[in-house]
Amino acid sequence: MHKLALALALMFAVSVSAQTADTASVLKPNPVTVIITVVPWLLKDSERYYFVTVKGYGKTTEEARTQALRAAVDQAVGSVINSEREVKNQRLERSEVVQYAAGFVDRYEVKRVEQENGFVAMTLDVYVKRSRLSDRLLGHHPRPGQIDGDRLQTQAETLTHSRQQGDRLLQMVLADFPRRAFDVELGPSRVYYTDQRQQQIEFSFKLKWRHAYLENLREALAAVSQNANAGDCTGLYARNCQYQGYVTIKARPGRHGWSRTAAFDDSVTLNLIHQNLIQSRPAVLITIDDREGRRVWRGCQRWSELDNEMSGYVPNERLLQPTQNGVQINGYLTLDARVPFNLTPTTPVLDTVKMEVVRNSQCPN
Repeated sequence: MHKLALALALMFAVSVSAQTADTASVLKPNPVTVIITVVPWLLKDSERYYFVTVKGYGKTTEEARTQALRAAVDQAVGSVINSEREVKNQRLERSEVVQYAAGFVDRYEVKRVEQENGFVAMTLDVYVKRSRLSDRLLGHHPRPGQIDGDRLQTQAETLTHSRQQGDRLLQMVLADFPRRAFDVELGPSRVYYTDQRQQQIEFSFKLKWRHAYLENLREALAAVSQNANAGDCTGLYARNCQYQGYVTIKARPGRHGWSRTAAFDDSVTLNLIHQNLIQSRPAVLITIDDREGRRVWRGCQRWSELDNEMSGYVPNERLLQPTQNGVQINGYLTLDARVPFNLTPTTPVLDTVKMEVVRNSQCPN
């Protein structure tokens, strides 16, 4: 039996709460889906297909078929794996894995359905095509007045599920912003008197993007965007593209530098990016303790290079900034700044200062 142009969910998510689970164990179904035959990118009916014979297992026939088809898509076109772990007191609290594969099943044939150890085992011959689910045109029927309802419904449901799972993948990376997105390098401090005879201590620091975070963000944007390399759609001599918006990352220049522009035709994804990067209003949280380890002061300082909703001075370059139709990240810009702190006769003996980048909602002031 053949199913024509059945678009499948291109990714799946597994959430596990465990103390010793790892990524490999999370991804394995039970029993393990078995890939039997692989023929990479054969030519059939003037189109290229990836042919896979696969055996899937499940408690029901539908579950076995879904597992087999997802495994076939992943085998054919690969995947982006993003795992997020939280470790508390050296114990793994959570491990969440999202797999995103950019392909879909064009058709398949059921070869055998069996019972094995209490599971339904289904063997399929599967023809996989590269994904076109990012397209807004889900399908058409050549005969006027005819609607291929089952196919269109499957494609629409798949597209919705695909983009929702893509949002989960992207949200994992965005959740690390700005806490893990920047490096803060503390410099020397100095004490001086102002023209009003106010004694102050001045803390200096340098803030720059963490290159590993930009790599992760680039990978996530490439996975969920409609065009992962759309640099020729922006700029002074850009061609006329029809995307809704763009996210550009300019990493550090030099031998290992790079620049990439991801294009989107999905406003929900663009809003998700804007809310996390721009509307979160990142600031520098400063904590000062005395030699007894007691808190002397804790509060946030904001700079226009980092917080685009500040009024007043607007620098020529920013670490990140909204554009007319998206967001631009300047990965090789460094914020070199100083923070004054007033000293009084009652100020305890200061010992340590700590600086980190946080969202506005995490600021105590």
